[in-house]
Amino acid sequence: MKKYSLIMFVLALITLVLSACGGKGPLPPADTNSPSISLTSPTNGAQSVSVSSSITRTFSEAMDASTINEQTITLSMGTGNVPGSVTYSDMTAVFKPASSLDPETIYTVTVDGGVKDVAGNAMVTPVGFIFITGTVQSPTTTTITAPAVTYGANGIVTVTVSSATGTPTGNVSLSVDGGTAVVQDLTGGSTTYTIPSPSAGSHTLNAAYAAQGNFGASLASGSLGVGVGATTMTLSAPAVTYGANGIVTVTVSSATGTPTGNVSLTIDGGTAVVQELTGVSTTYTIPSPSAGSHTLIAVYAAQGTLGASSASGTLIVNQASTTTTITAPAVTYGANGIVTVTVSSATGTPTGNVSLSVDGGTAVVQDLTGGSTTYTIPSPSAGSHALNAAYAAQGNFGAGLASGTLIVSKASTSTGVTSSLNPSTSGDLVTFTATVTPSTATGTVTFKDNTTVLGTGTLSGGVAKLSTSALSVASHSITAVYSSDTNFASSTSSTLTQTVQKRPH
Repeated sequence: MKKYSLIMFVLALITLVLSACGGKGPLPPADTNSPSISLTSPTNGAQSVSVSSSITRTFSEAMDASTINEQTITLSMGTGNVPGSVTYSDMTAVFKPASSLDPETIYTVTVDGGVKDVAGNAMVTPVGFIFITGTVQSPTTTTITAPAVTYGANGIVTVTVSSATGTPTGNVSLSVDGGTAVVQDLTGGSTTYTIPSPSAGSHTLNAAYAAQGNFGASLASGSLGVGVGATTMTLSAPAVTYGANGIVTVTVSSATGTPTGNVSLTIDGGTAVVQELTGVSTTYTIPSPSAGSHTLIAVYAAQGTLGASSASGTLIVNQASTTTTITAPAVTYGANGIVTVTVSSATGTPTGNVSLSVDGGTAVVQDLTGGSTTYTIPSPSAGSHALNAAYAAQGNFGAGLASGTLIVSKASTSTGVTSSLNPSTSGDLVTFTATVTPSTATGTVTFKDNTTVLGTGTLSGGVAKLSTSALSVASHSITAVYSSDTNFASSTSSTLTQTVQKRPH
């Protein structure tokens, strides 16, 4: 009965194992091989090992991490162990000393039999390795000197490695903006790099001196500033006359390249007008600017590898020439003089005012309307009056002068003659009365008997008289002749027949 139960137990156990294996066949053979060490650093017998080195041991297979620790992997110097910590990952164990190792000292690394693989196989026997540390390297300081340059020039970068214990030798590497490092040998502790025509801006520099010989490693960083190339701006604006367009040319030049991009121009502080450079210059057309002095400011903003520049100047717009004319039709005394002054220009209609003086008197100023104005000269005296007109420079138009003449003819008159006694008797006193129209006429009237002058009378209120008793017995042809004055023309009366009879005896 007991034998039967044992057989059934074995069969059940076999069934359970086969079920766990998915019924795919027999189990693989168990791992019974002891692990070994396939790679070491430092290597066994290594010399001049850095005093800051960690010790790594790579196993031939995956290990049980719980068996790898400070008790199974040790670092010793003489009879004492060196304090440190052990980590394990990817079949590699790392022993990191708690502090730097002593220089020129023999160290022993031991991996004992307590180290096991994941199958539980232990190392057959403890494994030991030895190495010798090197001398202590003197600390170094690496510095970068990179004077700023202007675009178009090469960057000059000097890397210097110094130490308190001597002059470092070997080489140093320099990278610019994270690019491929360029290695150069040190001469007297330094080396100079030439950076061919770097672009404008700030360039990051990183130098590295690897530990070499008796000198330790050091790093340095810095920057190389490359300024934009200087530009020079010139502004050309020839003077023009009002009515013509202003032509302004802006030119940008540089010794380090050909400026491109755009430039802006403001006139009298107005809105800036932006134009593209074509062959380093651009020309602005200012449509018919007003007369005067216009302030110009041009600006080239920093663009690409070239810096900003500006220039100021002046656009002179001369006033347009004008022509002043006087029109003064002749009038007769008693009428108003009408004088029209016209100011004209080929470039437009002048505005403002004009002045007129008559015979050098006080100038009278009147506004122009449509380029002209008309003066009324109240009842000027008869004669020739000198006219002088002046248009002072105003707005967009230049000054002009004109002279002319207003002719005022004498007013016509009419003269009549009457007798106080006709017919008369010899020896009677006869008074002849001359009446001159208009009555404002002044001067004298000559009384004639045919061609014989009887005498003259002075006008008063348009009347002149002459009395005589010397007329002979006869028929006399009496006329009155007005001699004229400043404003009135002469006139002769019709003939008055004066009859003188004999006095009766």
